[in-house]
Amino acid sequence: MRLLALSLAVVLVLSLLAGAFPTDAAPNPKPTLSVELGPAEQALNASYDPQEATFSGRITLGNAPYAKYEVFLDACNNPGWAASCTPDYLTFWGAGSAEFTINVTAPGRASGQTCRIWVESRATYEDVDVAGNISGSVYLTVGKLPENPNNTNTGTQFFGGVSSGSGTLAVMLAAVVIFLVIGFILGFVVWRWRRRKKTGNSGDGGQ
Repeated sequence: MRLLALSLAVVLVLSLLAGAFPTDAAPNPKPTLSVELGPAEQALNASYDPQEATFSGRITLGNAPYAKYEVFLDACNNPGWAASCTPDYLTFWGAGSAEFTINVTAPGRASGQTCRIWVESRATYEDVDVAGNISGSVYLTVGKLPENPNNTNTGTQFFGGVSSGSGTLAVMLAAVVIFLVIGFILGFVVWRWRRRKKTGNSGDGGQ
């Protein structure tokens, strides 16, 4: 009986001692980031001028205790066209989600190319990175470049191929030359006619 009582006393003392020394606290849950983009594909007709396309996105911060988190977004693409996220900086107080847009500029004369676009994101807590994510890709395809109506190779053999501006000047010069030649011929014909008429009148007076 005494042995049982002594054993119970030892167990009780050990339990009290274990409770007096706190164990390590359970670690906080690690935040996660996820990014969704859409639509999966867009297409543009090729142009000699730059063109813009817009994609939509949603970023979600999950598994995050209530605290202030700063999230940064970076629009990336290949072959390296101008691209940006709006907004590219967000603040979360705990878990949440937000929408953003991606603007991509296809340069002029980008004929028959496909641009792959994705977003790299990271979340910080007190300036320390706590989560990151690289989204899936979306695609922007540019069609075949149409013929430029300003690039023409028409022209006569005399003037050769000319552009639209120089072609007008060449036509005007040609017209002036033609009118001068015609005027010279007409003047010569009138002069010969008057001379013959004067010569004929002189002959009649002599008879």
